[in-house]
Amino acid sequence: MIMIMMKRKFLALAVAAVLVAGLGPGSGWVPAARAEIPPAARVETKIFTPVNRAIALQTRRTYLELACLIGGVTTYYWLSYGKFQEDWQFSLSWQGQRRRLFSAESPKLDSNNFDTNWTHALAGAGYYSIARTNGYSSGSSLLFSIGSSAFWEIFSEHREVIAINDMIFTSFSGPAVGEPLYQMSSYFSRRPGTWNRLGELLCNPFLALNNWIDGKGGTGKNSGPEPSWHAFRIFAGAKQAASTPEAAGHTGFKTSLDMETNTLPGYRGDESFSLSLPGTLSGRIYFDMSFGPAGWEEWNLRTGAVHFGHAWQSSRAEAGDTPKGSGGSIGFATAFEVYRKRQSAWYAGGGSSSSGGSSHSIARIERPTPTEFSDKISAISPLGAVLTLSRFGPRLHARWTAEVYGDFAMVNALAYNRFTAGHDTSGVKTTLLNWGYYYAAGMTMGSDILLDWRRWHLRGSFRYQWYDSIQGLDRFQFLGLVTDDFRIHDSRLLGRLELTYRIPGSPIEVGFDAETIGRRGSLLDLHAQRRESRMTWKTGFIF
Repeated sequence: MIMIMMKRKFLALAVAAVLVAGLGPGSGWVPAARAEIPPAARVETKIFTPVNRAIALQTRRTYLELACLIGGVTTYYWLSYGKFQEDWQFSLSWQGQRRRLFSAESPKLDSNNFDTNWTHALAGAGYYSIARTNGYSSGSSLLFSIGSSAFWEIFSEHREVIAINDMIFTSFSGPAVGEPLYQMSSYFSRRPGTWNRLGELLCNPFLALNNWIDGKGGTGKNSGPEPSWHAFRIFAGAKQAASTPEAAGHTGFKTSLDMETNTLPGYRGDESFSLSLPGTLSGRIYFDMSFGPAGWEEWNLRTGAVHFGHAWQSSRAEAGDTPKGSGGSIGFATAFEVYRKRQSAWYAGGGSSSSGGSSHSIARIERPTPTEFSDKISAISPLGAVLTLSRFGPRLHARWTAEVYGDFAMVNALAYNRFTAGHDTSGVKTTLLNWGYYYAAGMTMGSDILLDWRRWHLRGSFRYQWYDSIQGLDRFQFLGLVTDDFRIHDSRLLGRLELTYRIPGSPIEVGFDAETIGRRGSLLDLHAQRRESRMTWKTGFIF
């Protein structure tokens, strides 16, 4: 009875998210333009003013674009139904849907492969971006990603279990991925030239589309505010890597992209203030990819944004009107990360299982033992806090950042390969059996120091992540197929140091970065650890 009441509340919350998301564009949870209309003039103004007409048009366009996106993906899903039959366990009937919505079979954690599941973050970013680029605030856009995710899980995938992991990744990747993409695309949209149009399109196609449609209002009509500070860096270089316990080393190639904006009004200016801000304070996108003798080896993507908070600054103008001062901010933040090594076994990356048989017989796959799963982690961080302290002057910009997040993650079990060498695997978690990862709850803590002095750029950072497995929510738990639902623990410690020098009179930088990654894992009485170190000599440019 309690389970049924919880599921009814879940459905009510999903419907409420869709209805609340239907409020028109504005600066908060409701449209700012409508809230300011005097009561006596509301009806007349709503009918005749250009402001409300524009709001109505953007609201309609938001739903039209959302319907096209969800409709297109749903069409592809049903045209490619053969790839997803292993997930089908409910019929399109009252009996089947009653089991799906009001029984112990659903919602659960699904058993899809790692790549299928982390890419739900891209869908969430799309839902969020449609609303954000049509004038909705960050909070209202989050409701769109929540409501759209609920619609997809309940209606589009009506044959499948309602996946808790998909709901979390899709919903909260909206602000974690969509907001920094919106900020970066907004920067390019406000600048002329073909390369800036390309940057706008690549960062956020929805912003490029809506700005093109509203061309008479200027190229940045739907864009966010101009950043007070930004730093975009692209690098490539030769990499030397070593790892233990394999004691293996090799040389290779690495490329990276680091994009960061600060939209705090007056940041590093000659203004002093202390204020609370309801809008985005900062955003960052970081991506790197490494190559070795056998091709690509690994890649890492991390995005995040500080959505609202309190900021302060004390500044004065020095000789030559150059500001000098200090400041800081603390705010609510979200983040997303995916880290993936090249899979060494044919079965580790993804793909579909064999066809035929019942859904549980084709969705639990016995792998050759001992297994050879490679490392991979994807985490969504819906709850976080970021503290930033900075000092700036004519020649020096110093900044220290501390962050802490609560995570929901998919984590490769580092000790599992060793476990499969001497244990029966038939009763372990489904995702562990099939793909080598498990669902986990955990935390990310990090610190970052940045120093820009004249033409030198120094940056050092560390990040610690720890995860514990989530028990009892496997999609086949109710059938008694998961008999060894043991706890799993993994952690990851990353350290990085970067030093570059900008060549006078040019945007070109040369330098190096050094990285170290420590991994630990345990399950039952088994423990595993791994350490890697890399050194990259690189060149690139800042813009």
